[in-house]
Amino acid sequence: MKLTGMTDIATRIMAVVVSNPDHHWTIERFSQVCSSPKPQITKTVQALSAHGFIKSRRGRIGGFHLACDPAIVTLGELIRAVEPNFALTDCMGCSDKATCPFLPVCRVRSALAYALKAFMRELDSVTLNDVASDREAYAPMLAGGPLALSA
Repeated sequence: MKLTGMTDIATRIMAVVVSNPDHHWTIERFSQVCSSPKPQITKTVQALSAHGFIKSRRGRIGGFHLACDPAIVTLGELIRAVEPNFALTDCMGCSDKATCPFLPVCRVRSALAYALKAFMRELDSVTLNDVASDREAYAPMLAGGPLALSA
């Protein structure tokens, strides 16, 4: 199982923004700190802003900052927002129009659906505050250069 690069960047953005709630971030600065490409950060910031996790402003005094309560927003909620069609395999998305020929007898699909629910349930138990609980540990990384967040 692998989440997308957008989820990786979204979790980085939120961990950094939650650990520094009074800081105003720019895409340029975040790109430098996290060694991530600006186009990916821009796209992710737009998605996070559309879902109310951050507020962003364009222009000369533009940037983004925290807009949600990190004590109640979970990693599961964040991932669902940036990956609305997340599925472990293509067959989990089978519909009446494109049904797998093995669907009537397949037990893999239900096992994978159960596993995905368990995975998301675990992520729903972790808040953004939990992820960024050691705010002091982020400070030297954010001041100096690239930030390597471990997932």
